[in-house]
Amino acid sequence: MTDRSTTSKSDTATMGYQPALDGLRALSVALVILYHAGVAFAAGLPEGARAPWFFDGGFLGVEVFFVVSGYLIATLLLEERERTGRVSLRGFWVRRFRRLMPALWTTVAATALWAAIWGRDFVSGLRRDALFGLAYLANFQQLFDKVSYFDGPPSLVRHLWSLAVEEHFYLLFPPILMWMLVRRQWSNRRLLFGVVGCAVVSMVSVVVVWARPVERLGETGVVLDDLRQNWAYLSSFTRMGGILVGVALAVVWSPWRRRVDASPWRRPVDASRWRRRVAGRGLDVVGVLAVLGVVLVSLWWSSDSPVLYRGGLAGVSLLSAVAIAAAVHPGSRVMRVVFGNRVMAGLGRRSYGLYLWHWPVFVGPLGGRATWVRLVVGVPVTLVLSELCLRLVETPIRRGVMSRIRQRGKLVSSSAVLTVTGAVVAVTVSLLVVEPRSVDDALVDPGYLEPSGPVGSTTSVVDTSTSLPPNPSTTAASSSTSPASSVPSTVAPTTTAAAPTTLPLLPRRVLVVGDSQGLSFMNHMPDAPRRGIVFSRGALTGCGVLDEGRIISESGYDDKFTRCRGWQDKWAAAAKRVKAEVTVVMLGAWDVFSLDIGGRIVEFGTPEYDALWVEAVRSGVDALVATGSRVALLEVPCFRPTAVGNKMRLFPERGFDVRTRRLAGLLREIAAADPEHVSYVSGPAAWCSDDPIATNRAYRYDGVHVTARGAAFVADTITDALLAVPVDAGRH
Repeated sequence: MTDRSTTSKSDTATMGYQPALDGLRALSVALVILYHAGVAFAAGLPEGARAPWFFDGGFLGVEVFFVVSGYLIATLLLEERERTGRVSLRGFWVRRFRRLMPALWTTVAATALWAAIWGRDFVSGLRRDALFGLAYLANFQQLFDKVSYFDGPPSLVRHLWSLAVEEHFYLLFPPILMWMLVRRQWSNRRLLFGVVGCAVVSMVSVVVVWARPVERLGETGVVLDDLRQNWAYLSSFTRMGGILVGVALAVVWSPWRRRVDASPWRRPVDASRWRRRVAGRGLDVVGVLAVLGVVLVSLWWSSDSPVLYRGGLAGVSLLSAVAIAAAVHPGSRVMRVVFGNRVMAGLGRRSYGLYLWHWPVFVGPLGGRATWVRLVVGVPVTLVLSELCLRLVETPIRRGVMSRIRQRGKLVSSSAVLTVTGAVVAVTVSLLVVEPRSVDDALVDPGYLEPSGPVGSTTSVVDTSTSLPPNPSTTAASSSTSPASSVPSTVAPTTTAAAPTTLPLLPRRVLVVGDSQGLSFMNHMPDAPRRGIVFSRGALTGCGVLDEGRIISESGYDDKFTRCRGWQDKWAAAAKRVKAEVTVVMLGAWDVFSLDIGGRIVEFGTPEYDALWVEAVRSGVDALVATGSRVALLEVPCFRPTAVGNKMRLFPERGFDVRTRRLAGLLREIAAADPEHVSYVSGPAAWCSDDPIATNRAYRYDGVHVTARGAAFVADTITDALLAVPVDAGRH
């Protein structure tokens, strides 16, 4: 009897459609959406207690998607080569263009239109980011922006970085594969070794980049401190490892074949029905365990988990490969039932659209909203938008509607389609390129080099006999519910310095140092002089003025300050580089917490904490004064922390006005102790007294970090005070 497994038909068996792979795509996009929505599990916890597990690692769903994409693309290319003896680069790239570009253009166009009408505060950022996104350079644009990806200001198209990584793979891998396979000495075995080698290099580069943070000063005076997370997470070189794992799996794993082909590296495991069934059951077990592993690490890890960059991403890629291997095996049942059913497969086919649309919806119309709002409102809206895009744009173009229109000679229809397409492109480009005019433009006057009237005042002397506010540790709970009611009335009074008799020399060079507040302020300030001041950046993200211990927060998230060691030298180096006449110190975001220093608890508001913090601030002031710069200590603002985008870890302590007021009192004392070199500058009073402004995400996108409007608001408040600071005329 002839063995049917040896027929020629079996030789040409192809992968075909694998619904379970779409189901894994659905899982990946679900993890990402839950992460961006801020979902937390609190089962079994008392009412009001914080959930110990957030979906802080939901972004790992992108890694699953990378591995699935690598497997699918490599399998299709290898099968094309086996059928035809070659790989058609033109055909591949045309298919990718039809699959990806129409939906991307539609999403960006709709997002730009929404921003132009209802979200004008997003337009400036969208104009900068969208063009890079459309060119598939979003990841490198974000890298060179030198802003933390996970904690930076919200952008409506920030999520396009992952599309850039995949597109770089699509551009590079097929030509390399074609070159390798047309050479006879490049067998599948050598191909496997080459792919695995590249994957290992990529994964090791993540570890190397994370182990060696960048700590140097840029030519523009920008401190590039600890940007390793950005380079480890966003770079195409470091993130290509997951895609290459999928490629390696495609080289060795094609279980739908019924016979052993010429290469031992593509040997199937199901030579008989019994072995096929046994193998399928075993793969079901390991596949389910792999999926559970991905879900668990998504709950356990966060973007700041060191293990993520020390092999964690590689581990998720390998777990994803195991899940894929189980999902495509003909003998598997559980994986095919769970991930290959109609619902999961349908969501997976729409995963690209869901990924494109959910982020602009969450950050734009629903920015700053509660998690349940994003789930109840945002997810259905995302489903509707992605479905409309799929039916009206993606599917017709993928099926060649333009070619059919051209072949049938329907000139009117063809002209109409081209006109609509051109209009969409023109509207998108105009919204992204043309500078919109708004009332906020009056706040920025880059041509101003002379003050319009008497120079304002700044505080340089305080009554140090006035006591500081009481210890807030006993009132923290009440302040979290009604911050304004807990603000003490015994705040040190300020005195106003007399205005100088002569106008200052302009433009004045002002350096901004401190924590990420300073970074967000500088990211939205124009490079040209603003009312006679040229601002330069020198702030360090994630660092206040402490360089030991870890914070204690009700949020359950702790952060070590050991990474901040040497911050004084970085401040001073930035001041020297830009020859700063005045240095503004913006602090408070990382200074409102109690500390655990080697097991010793230092409670916020105690004399011990005050002495520790004041000493740290003074060390920074001394380092700046040594460069010849005057120091302006900016009032610590009242924060109104809220979740936005993928920034979900809220620190309730930042919302305790009693704490920020206490820090402001300490800064007054520091300024009073050295009026010759240090001044105290009051910030916008509205941060504490005007909730419509203080809680408005148009001013502070997360209640802590300013937007473009917020930066202009702060700058207008403090400019006169900064111009009034007496400086050495010889430094100008």
